[in-house]
Amino acid sequence: MLPSIILLFLFHSSLLPSVRSDSTLPFEYTDANFKNEIINHQTALVMFYAPWCGHCQKLKPEFEKAAKELADNDPPVTLIKVDCTAAGKSTCSEHEVDGYPLLKIFRNGEAGQTYSNARKAEDIINYMKLQVGKSYTEFVDILI
Repeated sequence: MLPSIILLFLFHSSLLPSVRSDSTLPFEYTDANFKNEIINHQTALVMFYAPWCGHCQKLKPEFEKAAKELADNDPPVTLIKVDCTAAGKSTCSEHEVDGYPLLKIFRNGEAGQTYSNARKAEDIINYMKLQVGKSYTEFVDILI
């Protein structure tokens, strides 16, 4: 009887949504998956970068911190990296990346404004939270 219970638990556990691993954030997209994946995110901030770029190396830990916090935001904001020197060359060319790092906001797969604010995690988080707003409306009772 016990093995049946264990198998039943394992079966039901496999039907649950997978738990996001913070070690995989931000996502890394390439030419092979960028167009198909970017449309799955209501709001995303994409960092087009080159691994040898000193500014990119400085931004990377801040971007990773922001990615972890914004993934839990309601509504969520997805942070994505694209390496313009490797498997993301066509994507970077398509989005007219002419310097590194270049941060662009995407909404439902469409490129929008370039992010040009401060590059500390808290600044990225605060700015992107303003971009998506709240998922709820606060109602305040007014007594007259």
